[in-house]
Order: sequence, then C-alpha cells, then structure tokens
Amino acid sequence: MKRLAFLLWLLIEVLSLFGKEGYSFLNIGLREGLSNEFVNDMVMDEQGFLWVATESGLNRIAGNKCTVFKTSNSNIGDDGFVGLYYHQPSNSVWMQFKNGNIDVFDCKTQTFKHFTHQNGMLQESVSAIHGASDGGMWIAYYSGDIQHYNIKKQKFTTYSKRLFPKNKNGVRYIMDDGNDHLYVGLRMDGMYVYNLRTRKAKFYNHNPKDEQSLPGNNVRSICIDHMKNIWVGTNLGLALFDEASGKFRTFKPEKQNFHTPAGNNIYQIMEMDNHTLWIASDIGGISILDLNRYQHPYTEELSFQQITKENSGLSSNNTRRIIQDSFGNVWIGNFSSGIDFIPQSTSAFHTLGNLQQPLKNTFGIFCDRQGYLWIGQDNIICQYQNGQTIHRWDFSQYLYNTSATVYNFIEDHQGNIWFGTSDNGALKFNPRTQQFTHHLRIQGLDVHALYESKNGWIWIGSEDGLYTIHQGIEHKETEMNKQMGKTNIIIYSIQEDEYGQLWIGSIATGVFVFNKHKKLIAHLDDQNGLKSNSVNQIIIDSNNGVWIGTYKGLAYIENPLKPQNIKIYDERQGLKDTHIRAICADKLGNIWVSMFSGIACLNLHKQRFYNYDFLSGITMGNFVEAASAMTPDGTIYFGSPSGVCYFNPQLLSGQKTVSQVEIIGCERVGRLSDQFLHRLISPNEEGVVRLKYDDNTFKISFTTKNFAEEGKVEYSYMMKGLDDQWYETEGDKDVTFRNLKPGNYTFIIRAKLKNQDWDEASSTELKVIVTPPFWLTWWAKLSYTLLALGIISYLLRSYQKELLLRNSLARTQWESQQKQEVNEERLRFFTNITHELRTPLTLILGPLEDLMEDKRLPDFVTKKIGNIHASAERLLYLINDILEFRKTETQNRKLSVARENLGQLIREIGMRFQDLNHNSKLKILVDVQEGMAEIYFDSEVITTVVNNLMSNAIKYTPAGSIILSLNKIDNESVRISVEDTGYGIDKEALPHICDRYYQENGKHQASGTGIGLALVKSLAQLHEAELQIDSQKGEGSKFSFILKKSNTYPDALHKDDEKIDLADAINASSTEDLKENYDSEENAENQRPLLLIVEDNSDIRQYIEESLKEDYRILQACNGKEGKDLALDQMPDLIVSDIMMPEMDGIEMTRILKEDIRTSHIPIILLTAKTSATDQQEGYDSGADSYLMKPFSAKLLLSRIRNILSGRRRLAEYIVQQNFSTTLSKENLNKKEKFSDEKKLSDGNETTQEAGTNLPAAHLSELDRKFLEKLNNLIEKHISTDDLDIAFMTDKMAMSHSTFYRKVKALTGMRANEYIKKAKLRKSMMLLQNEQYCISEVAMLTGFNNVGNFRESFKREFGMTPSEVRNHK
Repeated sequence: MKRLAFLLWLLIEVLSLFGKEGYSFLNIGLREGLSNEFVNDMVMDEQGFLWVATESGLNRIAGNKCTVFKTSNSNIGDDGFVGLYYHQPSNSVWMQFKNGNIDVFDCKTQTFKHFTHQNGMLQESVSAIHGASDGGMWIAYYSGDIQHYNIKKQKFTTYSKRLFPKNKNGVRYIMDDGNDHLYVGLRMDGMYVYNLRTRKAKFYNHNPKDEQSLPGNNVRSICIDHMKNIWVGTNLGLALFDEASGKFRTFKPEKQNFHTPAGNNIYQIMEMDNHTLWIASDIGGISILDLNRYQHPYTEELSFQQITKENSGLSSNNTRRIIQDSFGNVWIGNFSSGIDFIPQSTSAFHTLGNLQQPLKNTFGIFCDRQGYLWIGQDNIICQYQNGQTIHRWDFSQYLYNTSATVYNFIEDHQGNIWFGTSDNGALKFNPRTQQFTHHLRIQGLDVHALYESKNGWIWIGSEDGLYTIHQGIEHKETEMNKQMGKTNIIIYSIQEDEYGQLWIGSIATGVFVFNKHKKLIAHLDDQNGLKSNSVNQIIIDSNNGVWIGTYKGLAYIENPLKPQNIKIYDERQGLKDTHIRAICADKLGNIWVSMFSGIACLNLHKQRFYNYDFLSGITMGNFVEAASAMTPDGTIYFGSPSGVCYFNPQLLSGQKTVSQVEIIGCERVGRLSDQFLHRLISPNEEGVVRLKYDDNTFKISFTTKNFAEEGKVEYSYMMKGLDDQWYETEGDKDVTFRNLKPGNYTFIIRAKLKNQDWDEASSTELKVIVTPPFWLTWWAKLSYTLLALGIISYLLRSYQKELLLRNSLARTQWESQQKQEVNEERLRFFTNITHELRTPLTLILGPLEDLMEDKRLPDFVTKKIGNIHASAERLLYLINDILEFRKTETQNRKLSVARENLGQLIREIGMRFQDLNHNSKLKILVDVQEGMAEIYFDSEVITTVVNNLMSNAIKYTPAGSIILSLNKIDNESVRISVEDTGYGIDKEALPHICDRYYQENGKHQASGTGIGLALVKSLAQLHEAELQIDSQKGEGSKFSFILKKSNTYPDALHKDDEKIDLADAINASSTEDLKENYDSEENAENQRPLLLIVEDNSDIRQYIEESLKEDYRILQACNGKEGKDLALDQMPDLIVSDIMMPEMDGIEMTRILKEDIRTSHIPIILLTAKTSATDQQEGYDSGADSYLMKPFSAKLLLSRIRNILSGRRRLAEYIVQQNFSTTLSKENLNKKEKFSDEKKLSDGNETTQEAGTNLPAAHLSELDRKFLEKLNNLIEKHISTDDLDIAFMTDKMAMSHSTFYRKVKALTGMRANEYIKKAKLRKSMMLLQNEQYCISEVAMLTGFNNVGNFRESFKREFGMTPSEVRNHK
C-alpha cells in the first residue's frame, strides 16, 4: 500500500536513532493497512510473507503491501483468530479461530479450506495447534483430548484426555522435542510431559510452598534452546525446567533491577539465530537473554536485557509474539499497537542526538584540529566528541538581538574558534579562557563566510562585502569590493589555494579570483562556465582542485591557475537535485554534497553520483548551506534544521546485495464486485498463470524478501512476448497489464539496491499464458487450415471443371460461331448477289416496260416481251425473298401494320396464282370465309409468307389440288392455310423443314435455296403468329399461318395506307401539266436543267441518260468523289446518285455537299438496292431529298425529278414573294412571319396557299436560310451604294462569281443582278410610301444614279410610275 510505504519510511528517523539497548524500531498498524492492532499470533512463510492473526482479520504483509482476509472478502471461516501455524512441506498456513474451528490456506492455489470437518477429526472445539517434529500437526481441544495429524497420509492419532487427568480447563500450548516427549501446557492447570514411546505422563503445577515448582499454572509457551534447556513461560514468570529433577528455576522482574525479566506474564519464548533468547510478556515488554554467555543457565547468575516502551522505540509493552525472519529481522506482535519491526542491520546514516532526541536547528558545523566537532545552534555553540556533548556555551549576552544563528566556524592558528552569526557580525571564542570577543559589531550584519589565510589574516564575507582582521584590527576591503563590481556584494564562501589565490563565492554574482596582491584575475559566472551565479560553498581538495557548489550543479576546476577550465557535474551524471548546499571530500577521494532533497556522493572514478534520501535513513528536512565537516575517523557531518546527519563513507562503500525479489501476487483488475480471493490468480503446478482471453487485464505485485530493504530498492520489469524493453517502476511495486492479447508471455522482474548497477540485481520471472478464444485455438486454426485447404482444393477442382466447361463452351461457341459465320457469309453472299442482280434487273425491266408500252410492236412480239418481263419480275421476287430473309435474320425487318381486310388480300394472291397456273393437272382453289372482320396485319409479310407457301406447294404437287384458305378458328384467331396433295414430307425431315438451307434428301427434292420456309418461320415470329405444319408422306402437306384477331401490335409501325408518296401520287395528267409548265419556263430561260448522274455502273448511267437526255442536260460521274468535285464545279440543278460506290459512297457525298453552303441547295435523289428502314434513315439523315430502290423504272425516276424541281421552283417563288412584297404593311407582316414561314418550309409537312394554288412544301436547309439572311442583310446595309453589283456581293459573301450566281439563281429563280435590283426597287417603294423623300432622293437612297432609269425600272416592276405611287398615297 502506498500509505504503508510512505509512513514506513516517514519514521526512518526513529530507525536511525539507536535506542538505549542498540535497537531501532518501526511500527506497523492501522495506518499501514493492518486490519486490527490487537495481534494474537504471527508466522512467516517460505516466501517471506508475514501472516498476522488479529482479533479481527487475517493479514499478510509482503513488502509494503498488507493484504487483509476477512469473511467479507473471502471464504475464510471467521474473523477472530487465536493461533497460526505454517506448514512448510505443504506451503500452507493453518489458522485457529476463537470459535474452535480450523482453516487451511494453500499459499500456492490462494484458496481457503475448512479443515474442521475432516474425517477422523474430533468434533470438538480446538484450543491449540502446533507443528510436530515429524512434519505432522498437533491439535489440542478444550475438552483435553489431543490429536496428531499426519498431513501426508491425512491420518489422525488420538490421545484421549484420560491420559491427562489433571487437565480440567483444556490445553493452551502443545509441542514435542523430537525425542518422543510431548509437552502440554494447560490452561490454569499446570503442565504435562508425555512420553510418546512409553505412553507415560508426568504432571507439573505450581506449589506455593515450593519455590522450585512451576511458577504459574497458566502455561502459554515452552521453548527448548540449542543447549536443550527447557524454558517455560507462565502467567507468573519465566522458568527453566530441569527435566531430570523435575524442578524449575524461576525468573521474575525486580524493581530497579534492569537485568531481570521485563515482565511476569510470559506469552512467548523465542531463540534467535544468534542464540539470544527473546521473551515476550504482557505489560512488561521484551526480555533478552544472551545464551552465548552461559554454559549452565540453571545454576549461573543470569542477566537479562529489557526492551520496553520506556527505554526504546517499542510501541507497546503488551507484547504477545516474536518472530525472526531469514534475514535476522525481528517482528514483534503487540496486543494493542500492531507490529514492531526491528531490522537486523541499521542504516549507515545516523542523526546526532542528545538524550535520545535529535539536535534541532543546527546550522554551522566544524571539526577542529583536535577532532572536536563544533555545532552551532540558536545562541549556543556545542563541542562534541564521540557523539557526546562535551561542552555547551551560550553567547546570547554578546548579541544585539535576543537570538542569533551560527552560520559557520573556523579555527585560527592560535586555536581560537571564530563563528559568523545572523545580524550580529562575527565572534571569536577562546576555548582556553572560554572568553568571547565580538568583531564587526555592525547591527544587522550577516556573516556567512570565514577564512584564515596562510599569512594569518582573518577574511570575513558578509552581506556588506569583504572584511579582514589582522592583529585585532578590522578593515573593510573597499578596493577588492570595487573590483567585484558592487559595494554590497553578498559573500558566502572564501578559500585560498596553494598558489595564494583567494577564491570568493557570492550570491548572484558568481566567483571572483584574486591573486596575492588583491588584484582580480578572474570572474566566473553563467556567461563563462558556471551554470548559476549563486554559490553556497567552495572547497579546495587534497589535489588543490577547486569545487564550487552552485544553485545549478557542482563545478570543478582542476588547475586553479586556469580558472576558466570548468567542468560541470549535474543531472547528466545522475544528480537528482542540482541545488548544492554544502560540499565535503572524504578520505576515499569522493565528493559528498548535501542538497535540499538529500545527500549525494560523486564517485570520481566512475564519474557518477549516488543519491541518498530520507528512505535511505538520512534526516528529513532541508540541508543548510556550507554546513559540512569531517572528523579524523572519516565520519562526515551535514547540518540541517532537522538535525545533524552523519555517516562513515567507508561503511557505505561495502558491497551489499539485494535480497531475492519475489512475485507476491497476480490479481485481476476491473472486477471490484468480486471477492478478493476471486480476484487472485494462482499459478498452476508448473508455476504458470493461465488467463482467459476475456480476463486479460491483471496486476502483478512483487517485493524483495527482506523487509528492511523497503525504500532502498529499485525495480524494473520486462514482459517478454509483449516487447523486449526494460521499464523502471518509479517506486511502484506492482505493474498492471491491460487487454493482453492471447499468447505466451514471461514477466521478468529484477531488483537492485539504490546506487547499484542493474548487473547486481536479483530477478525472478512468471510465465503468463493468455488462452485464445476457441475460435483462435490451435485446433481451431488447424480446422481453419484444413477448411481453407478443402476450400482451395474445391475451388481448384471447381476451377479445373470450369476451365473444362469454359473450353468446352468456347469450343461450342467457336463451332457455333463458325456455323454462324458460314451462315452469315451465305447470307452476305446472297445479299450481295441480290444487290448486284438488282442493277442489271433495272436495265432489263426498264427497257421491257418501255417496249411493252410501244404500240408499234406486233402482238406476238409484245407477248414475248411480256413473258420476258414476267420472268424478270419473278427473278425480282426471288431476290426480294432473299433480302427479306436477310432482314429477318439481322433483325432489321420491322413490322408495319394497318387495319385492313385480310380476305381481300388472300383472294388477290390466290387469283394471281390461278392466272399463272399453266398445269392442267393441278387445280388451285381459293376459299375465303365470308364475313371476315378487318384486323391488323403487315400486307408485305402476309404476301411474302403466302407466296412462299404457294410456291412450295406448286413445286411439290405435280398433280392434284392446292387449296388456299382463310377462315376463323374461333373468336380470337384466323388461319391462313395452304393445303396440297403433293409428295408430302418425311417424318424425320419434318422437324428440320424450316431450318435455314435445309433440303430433304428425297427423290422428289426440287432445286432451291433452302431459305423459303426458313423465311416463313422468321416472318411468323416477327408477326407474332403461329406456324403449323402437318404432312403425310405421299399424301400431301398443310401449312397453317395463325394470327390473333385482337393483336394490335403496339410496338410495330402503324401506317395509313391511303397516304401515298407525293411523287408517286402525281398522276399522268398532273405530270403532264407539270411538264408543260416546266417546259414553258425553261423555254423562257432558254436553258434545260443540268442533272448530275453518279453511278459506278456505266450501263445504269447510260440508261438514265438515255431516258432523261431529251429534257435535261446530263453530267456523269463514276463514284462519289468524282461526283462531289463535279457538283462543286458545275453546280447542277439536281443530283441522282447510287449509294454503294468505290472511293466515296453516295451517303458520304451527300453529307459533304449538304454541309457546304455552295451546294447545300442542290436536291439529291439516292438510288440503292438496300431496302431496309435503317438504310433509308441513314440516307435521309445525310440530307437526301428522295430515295428510290433498285430496280426502278425510268418513268418513276423522271416523275421524281420533275416533282422535286417543281417544288424547288415554287420554293424560289415563295422566297421572292416573301422578300419583295409591294406594300409596306405586307413587308412588315413578312418580317413578323419570316421565321415561322421558313420553319414551315423546312419542316416539309405543311403546304402554303398562294393565289389559289396548292404547293408542296420544299425543304430549305439551315445553311440556305442563313445564306439568304446574310444576302438580304448585305443588300439592306449597302442599298444606297451605287456599286452594289455582283463583284461587290461575291467579295462580301466570299464566293466565286459563278458559284454565287448559281446559288442565287437556284434559291430565288432569278439572276443575282435581278435579285439586287428587285431589292432596291422594294426599298424605293417603301420610301415613297413614307412620303419623307422626293423621287430623286429616293432614287439616290436606293442606288439609282439616273432618275429616268429609276422611273423606267420602277414602272416595269410595279406597273406604275413613282409619281403615280406618290399621287395615289
């Protein structure tokens, strides 16, 4: 306990004071943690722990820690104790309670066991226990019975009370001598000696008439010493028993005789290791008998030594128990004041005392040449020798004040003693005459330094500077004081070295060195070597070295002639307190210093300090400056207000070893709710502490075995497994570890005496194992490892299987991909072939149609041409099938549905096949159920499906019938059926009949592509229909196409079938009208439109040119790049281009031309064999104006061209009409509606009503709109400029003359000059209507230099002269 440690050494002063009999004492009581100060018994275990039985609680003292066991914190049987016994073989403490029960504490397991109810033990109240010489246990009862208990065999042997008939009140004490003699001390009845071998007993009691009888009948203790003397302690004195004669020699205390026993009521007799007999008595104290002085104590005169409370440090005379530990220390149990401890060896540090009291308020100390020690106190100086006061002198009569403190002493060459005082100057004392002489009689003057130089001068240092006295004459050293820089310098020390140099130490101004001639030769301060300017003392050692004690360490100057060479000793050399108060050099060459906190020794050989404080035995209190002295025997004295501390350094230099350090306990931390014993952690049989992972916060306590070393020991520890670092405990005697991780650890504690090195330490260790949770145990980790290996193995096998599956899948995918690539290659091949076939078909179908319409040809020729045309259309049909199949395979085919009559379509298809049937053996029947409601369907898909099914039926039915039917299945579905009586399909081929490229290997297999039925299946899936096939070999087949009537196909494109393409809807008459209009306009221009044909096939180019050359001028280009260049160069009115061409395709060419402002107005028609919606969308996105699919007819192409050019012309008229209105109000209106009108034109979805004519909306691109805005703004800005002509405009528009001309002509239908002139005239009309200017001014403002020319142009434009407009307004 912390308080025990503090109070233990707080009383070290008492330990350092020798009692009259030479023993020092330390008391341990309630303040130190003892549960009760009424001690009944004590035992010491093998670890050095002291067990103390009190009236209330069991105590275990281990070092500075006192552990209390009570019923409140443990399972101990009772709190009231009578006796204890320690059984070493079992390492257990046996305890006897007042209730007559026995408990046993196992020191190893830290557990209590109730022993009273052991089998074989008498169920009676126990009165005494004691160890037997054979290692067993003697148990005595109040009943008078006695039992011997063999602890090893756990066997009881009973000695009945009948063997001891005089025993009326029970047994108080029992022991055996190892020679078959059992000594039984009775309670109030005397004593028995029982022979265990002969089973005979002898009884002894007190006989008042016989002086040699037992002195008292209450026998509490029996002791057999090393000489076999039997000592008996009774309630009426101590007796020495002569067993041979049966007589007793009694020893009782006598008044005024201190060599008799201290008391009568003897409680214990104990022989110590030094063969002294210690007798504890109640009320009397301790009696000691030195047996070494006697050979026959029974007959010799014995002399006892008394230790009582009155003559020693004993805390009480009520002594009950005495124990000596293995180190010779003595423990005394008192029945009122706890425990007194007497160390075997006392401290090397002592306090000078007078009548057992330390000298107080000692300041000045000095040793003269005769070896006398002079000590100054208030108003008194004392002369000591051998620790005794020889003389005391009171000098108060010479003082100005009522009291004065003596600061220092010196002895002059005449033997006079000089001493400096506080506030009263200096005094000289003549020991021979015992007369005082007062010097420096200056009131209030403190003298801190005195020194006699070699020339016999007395030097005095005061708070008023430096003084000298020579031959009785006082002199103030004014010159030297001036050299030191201050007149009131405070001097604390003066010394002279062997060179005659004077060293003067001061407060706050450092050290001054003067030569023989009183000249200052050096000044030492914190600027040139010292760490502090305040000096308490200076000494010169035997080697003429100068030692300076300062407020911040010890300074040393080895050579006085070189005062600047200073070495500082401070905390770097281990000094704990750097404020040096006094200095003294011992005979061993070491330097001793006193400080506020203690004393330190500088070992010059090791260059380190050894520190001693109050725990080492020195006085507590601040040491005084310059108060040090050494007597001729080498004893050093340091003065302090608390007394004079003295010691002999030679005794301290002896090497001492620390006692063995012991681990005294391991205790759980953080579980205060548990009883104490539940918190204790006991090592197992191997000495290992095992902790659970969640019980891993604990505290380990330790101490050295020798209690006398308390406060003198330093500890350090290491926990191996946690880290390998040593940590000092800083005075603590326990270490706490928190949340230690599972693992194996070794706690190592080592101890050394203060000022020793760690290599001299003793150590011990404790193994600690923190067991991991079950999920971190070795078998759990093994399980994890096995599980991990299993998982890894499983994963590897799974990965291996996965690799096999991946490889298999990859191979399958590769094979599938190969098949897919082959199929796609086939499709691509067929698609490319069909695209290529479309081009020659154009050259076939087009001329054939022209020939068929030629009325000049004979009928038979026309018929043959018709057959050729029908075959060409059949070829086109097959090509379209292949393309349709390609679309469905690539998901490019989109469903386009309309709500129509399906029956009508089926009839038309059937009738067409009936007309084409030339096989007389084959009948084609059409059966359409009446009353079929309209449903949603894609007519192209249905036509393709039925055509393929009918074609297959005709192919495989050479004779018989084919029925094309449409009927209702129920209210939800309709079915289209094609049923024939042909060859039929084999059962094995039936599941594959709709596979791509599949053909049955039968004798009736016809030639074909193998994609017809595959296309039907794909189209059925596209149309969300069901395809059913029924067939019998040799009987025929039936194909059914089933549609849901309620299916509206929300994801499909819904079209209005009545709405047809504008270009295709123009009938022949309207075409002719357009042609006539066009021709008339062109005749007016006297120039035909220029067309650019871009096609890589020269035959197609030639065919188109032949078809169009009568009405158009033709330019030809063989690829998109050449076409782009020609378009930029020639600026055609329209471009007809193929899409798929080398170098640059038609899409790219269109995009380039539409993004160029020079050509953005040119209409472009794209020709292609690609029929998908995506392809058409791509063409329109590039800017194409129209899209024609190959093969195409020349008539359709001509119609498209005329329609687009007509729309362009109407667009030009509309633009001019909007820009050149004849009235201001109309012009303003046009300004407001300009953006919306152009937006309508650009949207292409509106028509404009002008002059009763229905005009289709033409497309005006964003580039063309911006071009017109820029052109109009430029004209508006420069309209008054007379040089506003083509050259000016082309320069501002950054275009060539021809490009600008053609661009304006294409957008407005007018030549550029005409457009500019028209703009000027429009401006002039506006100005005339405003009536702000005259006609000539208007002409000038609109760029007309000639008024006559202006009038003529104005009249030609508006049909009236400018004057008429003015007059009209």
